Amino acid sequence: MAEISGRFSSKGDASSYVGASSPGQWLLGFIGRVLWTLAGTALLLVVWTVISGSLGLHRLPPPTSLWPGLIERLYESKTLAIQGGGNRGLWPHLIYTIQQTLLGGLIGTTAGVLLALAMARWRSFFYFMDVPVGALRAIPPLAAIPFMVLWLGPSQSAQLGVVVFYVGLMVTINAFTAIRNLDPLVANFARTLGADDRRIYRTVILPSIIPELAGGIRVAIGVAWGIEIVSELAGAPRGMGQAFLRLIAFQELDTIIIGIIWVTIASLVVDFAITWLFKRSTRWTPQNEPD
Repeated sequence: MAEISGRFSSKGDASSYVGASSPGQWLLGFIGRVLWTLAGTALLLVVWTVISGSLGLHRLPPPTSLWPGLIERLYESKTLAIQGGGNRGLWPHLIYTIQQTLLGGLIGTTAGVLLALAMARWRSFFYFMDVPVGALRAIPPLAAIPFMVLWLGPSQSAQLGVVVFYVGLMVTINAFTAIRNLDPLVANFARTLGADDRRIYRTVILPSIIPELAGGIRVAIGVAWGIEIVSELAGAPRGMGQAFLRLIAFQELDTIIIGIIWVTIASLVVDFAITWLFKRSTRWTPQNEPD
């Protein structure tokens, strides 16, 4: 019993669980995290400014020169309008990229988890899918994107297919590894209590892999943003990739950086939402903060 309890608490007491600290301690910890976050952001801006000064304003604009146009370029860009990118700025392109990434990430995550559960459930299916999954995972995204565009054309289906393909493969590997890492005693205990295999997978295995699966899904969605934008560069009706392609022709470096900033903000918001969702769904697990 001591060994089992030790696995659920790295510090051996109730302080490793969220909510164990007093309100005052929580407030101090929150303020400390905010201050360190602000310090890290300030350091990034300082490094950006220093590099901009060494490279020159025409090669890397400093952050102070971008703030005035951060909102304006989101809704208006003469260069994009001239290049056929619409007269509403970066906004429709950003929305397109967000929608494609989230939809592809959702479909790919669902397919990956189901495929991993099936591979773990049936040994013959694992042997059947092991080599194909490993071979497909080894294909670089830059090599697969042109084929998707050739097969499906420069349409939404091409970008969606690439995102679903790679997110699904990454989540499959992560989910299958999480299942393999589970202690078999957990399933055996449920089986001795009369649970059949279907119920064990639904009520024991699937909830148990969620904490380890969370990190894999966050990484997969993070990679999906880059895959989506690169696939848009290869051909798409709109999107941030197409916006960047049109802006590069006129060397609109400041607008490109503003677009990158907005994509980064969107990805951070999505990552925060995923993290919050997983924390809410795994409140029964220890939540240790870094020392």
